[in-house]
Amino acid sequence: MLEIVFDENEAGVFLGQKCLEIVPILPEGADFSSYRQTARQIIREHTDQRVLIIRLKEEGERINLLALALSVEAYEECTDLENAVFKVKDCRAAIDAYKPYMALANSLRYVRDLLRLDENERTADIKRLGYLGLKIKEDYLNHCLELDWPGEEPVLNLSAENVRDGLILTGLMKTWAICKEKFAVHAIIKLPAADHKISALADEDEIIEKIVEYVRVKKYGN
Repeated sequence: MLEIVFDENEAGVFLGQKCLEIVPILPEGADFSSYRQTARQIIREHTDQRVLIIRLKEEGERINLLALALSVEAYEECTDLENAVFKVKDCRAAIDAYKPYMALANSLRYVRDLLRLDENERTADIKRLGYLGLKIKEDYLNHCLELDWPGEEPVLNLSAENVRDGLILTGLMKTWAICKEKFAVHAIIKLPAADHKISALADEDEIIEKIVEYVRVKKYGN
């Protein structure tokens, strides 16, 4: 699993070792799919590197989007890359700004793992999210899962009628729970039949994009 590191030391070293440095050209705008393409190119061009030092001309959200995209693309790429080290002016500020994106990276990995399980295993795994503070119960009569995030009024009511939307909603709920969001959420996820199959993971990219879009645009307002 790729680790994102922020380092304010100007020297081109990591843990005392000289490492390869790159200055990637970031895409225009804030479309996450473009950042994924940039991240994919970085990983494929440096697949034999264990550590990459990344220097950018600007900081803030664009660093966070590239870091998130690298985490997403490293999930399946055949690479030795273990650490992406971003050189920043203020390490503490950079870490604080990345926290919501780190929660997103965690949730996206989780949803991609769910996508590869059969329906019974997927349902059982989602029900284990209670360790994050989510209240989860299975409604056997209506064949659905109810997930509640306790918070302040008003309550955000969400529902999912198919596997694709259920995975998106699960990713959102996990992200909000990791971030300990203050608003309350009531989510209902319809459960498909136990023998339901997802064809060739065809919706994976769309699921990723939708989770990122909803969290960024609807919640964080970027």
